[in-house]
Amino acid sequence: AISRPLRLAHLAFHEGAFERVGSDWRIDQKRIEAVLIAIEGIIGAGKTTLAKRLAKEWSANLLLERFEDNPYLAPFYSDPTGFALPLELSFAAQRSQQWAEACRSLGQEEHLISDFHFEKSLVFASVTLEKKAMPPFEQFSKNLFGDLQSPDIIILLQPEPERALENICHRARGMEVDIPLSYLHDLSAAYFQWVKELRGSKVLELSYSSNYVPWEEYGI
Repeated sequence: AISRPLRLAHLAFHEGAFERVGSDWRIDQKRIEAVLIAIEGIIGAGKTTLAKRLAKEWSANLLLERFEDNPYLAPFYSDPTGFALPLELSFAAQRSQQWAEACRSLGQEEHLISDFHFEKSLVFASVTLEKKAMPPFEQFSKNLFGDLQSPDIIILLQPEPERALENICHRARGMEVDIPLSYLHDLSAAYFQWVKELRGSKVLELSYSSNYVPWEEYGI
């Protein structure tokens, strides 16, 4: 269990109450047996890097998205229109299964840091799918996500899309090399809309430009 305050911007884990104290959120570990944190953001935002750092710093369980297991991802980048629907359907099923299994295996007073939220497919689908395909996809997702436990906290990384594209080019995953900047701008807008409509989780938004990485200020 976490027994000392660990701050990330306005976020604090502290023996106390799950309430706002000044600019901090404090979590009563007697009332909340497990703390679930999901890190989200556009492609290249730094989600996995931050998740690994936080899990190590806080001795928490780490859940990483297995995107490489999705057989539709590489074909989608070659033919977005043809493979958008099977990609998002398979990702929605995969992410919900990963999240459910991780939550079931979480011990009392253990904490989980994930580099994705199980609703991520709804964000991407709002950009990649045709408008007429969204209502049935949303209904499918609602049925799929119905019994899943929501994260206590979501950390939303909001880099400028230009910075995210620099990160993508730097890590040089073959299938991502031709991602257009306009796609990242569309995803950024979709995340903004998703967070605005989100219920049930505290949200910490971290914005940064090409010259600033937000968590470095906090020694993480």
